[in-house]
This record gives sequence, structure tokens and C-alpha cells, in this order.
Amino acid sequence: MVDQEFGNTYPALKNKLKYQNSVFAAFKSANQTLTLEHLKKASEAKTFTDFAEEALSTTNDYNYTHLKAEWNAAKRACRSAKRWAKAVEDSDLFPNIKYLKSTAKNPRDKHKEYYDMVFAMDDPLLDSILPPSDWGCQCGWTTTDEELSVMKGLKPVADPGLDNNPGKDGALIAPSHPHIQKNRKRAEVILRQNICEVYGIEDSEIFEFYHNSKSNGCYFSVEKLAKIEKKANKRIAKIFANRGSMVELHGHDSLDSMVNGRWNEFKTPTKMTFNNFDKELQHANRQFKSRDLTGDVTFELPDKYDAKIIKTAFRQRINRMKDVRIENVHFVTKDKYLGVADINDVLNGDLPI
Repeated sequence: MVDQEFGNTYPALKNKLKYQNSVFAAFKSANQTLTLEHLKKASEAKTFTDFAEEALSTTNDYNYTHLKAEWNAAKRACRSAKRWAKAVEDSDLFPNIKYLKSTAKNPRDKHKEYYDMVFAMDDPLLDSILPPSDWGCQCGWTTTDEELSVMKGLKPVADPGLDNNPGKDGALIAPSHPHIQKNRKRAEVILRQNICEVYGIEDSEIFEFYHNSKSNGCYFSVEKLAKIEKKANKRIAKIFANRGSMVELHGHDSLDSMVNGRWNEFKTPTKMTFNNFDKELQHANRQFKSRDLTGDVTFELPDKYDAKIIKTAFRQRINRMKDVRIENVHFVTKDKYLGVADINDVLNGDLPI
């Protein structure tokens, strides 16, 4: 679904959506198993055939009834996520979002108060009500340069699991979904089991693991990390994980990480100088080139940094490169994600700092 909708566009968001889809699938599977275990304990069936009929009713709900509703909602959310990414790009022309009337034969009354309302793109209310915000919701939205509406007493009304903006948090089904909430205490166990299944390893072979229960992001490593970079790399990985990403940390003789399936080299310059940032960017590009790869670089900036020095160093270094292997540059501080710029924006000095 995600690959078909996105194709080669917005790869970072696409991979984040795919990771969160796998997380939801894992929680759903765990919840189904738990439900069947409870059914087995409560069942009064005297034969296997009788119990099988009870169990089939449950699995039918999970594997057809629920799956159909989830598929339809996720498909609409996937389209919304891609449109949101495009809307962010075009926000200088169309800075606002207009809520459109439902196309359903029998639209919900609780969404009607949003019809034709115009919101600022950064209005926090959109993080909860952006369509689809309900199972079967057929409301829509579009970008606009129309004036903002006067908001009076509007409150978020959305179903658990759809009370989010997938274009911002990268989840087609939000962490508020009952499948996830019911297994919240077992979240780390479920995610670690997934890692073990993918890599064919035992749980004891996971060297590093961190999970954010609110975003369902995580970082992990199946190999020992280099002592020199370990502390800084875990710090940067945690920032991505807190934003709902999956980060796989690597050890010696490798690039630092994969973030949502994309190679990402972490850099923490020790000095706020032109030469230092120039050399770090050059070194990252050489690492990609030597492995015949492309990927992203993340710079962890000090609390006090000089944006002018960074922009100048990056622009001049890229202009001198004959083979640029860096696609995007992310910026973080020690506890905050600042933003990302693709290589053309970096060349033009258009950075989120």
C-alpha cells in the first residue's frame, strides 16, 4: 500500500510509515493471541470442534471484519500523508488547510462542525481531526490561501487509532488504537521479538534497545557499538526514536545507523568552526562513496551554534564535491530534532537552523 502510493517520493516518510505499519501488525497479532488465550480460559466448550467455532468467530473479526476497516482507513491515511508532505512543500503559496465536507451517503454529524473551516497548517487541532479521523470517515481536506476561520469552542472528535496526522507522525494507525493500548505493558517484549524474528537471533543477542511508548519508535543494535561514538550515537538515535522512527545502530567498520531503512551517518562536531563542519561533511560523503552507497547525515549541534558558519561550510564543500552521495542532512541538538534539508536546499543555504 505505502510503496504503491509513494513510489520513489518522500522516502523518509514512506519508510517511517512502513515501520509503524509493522509495529501495528505486531501489536494486533499479540492482541489476537491474547484474546484467544482468554477465550480458551473462559470457554465452556466440551469438544475441540465447539471451541474451534468460537475461535473462528474471533479470528474472523480480526482477519476480515477489522482488517477491512483498517485497510480502508489506512489507505485513506496513506494518501493524506503523501498530500501533507506535498502541502508542506507548497506552504509558501497555500499556507492553510480547509476541511471539506464528507462524500459519504450518510455523513457523521460529529464532523459537520468542521465543514469548510480553514485552519493554519500548524494548528494543533489538525493533529487530531485531519481526515480520516474515524473508521469509514470520508471527509476530505485541501490546501488553501483563504483566510483563517474564527474558531469558537472546537474540540477534537476522533476515533482511537485515527486521532493523528499521518503526514506528521508517520503512522497510518495511531498508538491510541486499542490493539496497542491493551498491550502497552508488553510493548518492548513485542518489538524485541520482532527484531529477533527478522535477524534470526536470540533476545540475549540484542546489545542495545530503547523504546518510546508514546511514539512506538525504537533504536536497537545487534552488535557492539564503538566506544568512541557509542554515547553520542545513542543520544542521536533516541531523538529519532522519540519521533516514531526505527533506528538500527551499527558497530565497527560500518556506517552509524539505518533510520527507517535509510543509511544515516551521525556527526557530532567538537568545535564550532568552518573547518570542522567542512571536514565532517566531507568525511561522511567519503564513507558513503567508499561503500558505493547513498544516504543521509545527521549533525548534532551544540546548544549555541553559528548557522552562518555551517551554511557556508556546507555550501562550499558540496560545490567542491565531484560525486555527492549525501541526499539529506538532518539537524538535532542534544535533546531536540531541528529539521531536515535535502542536498539542493543545503547547497542553497536553506537549512532548518
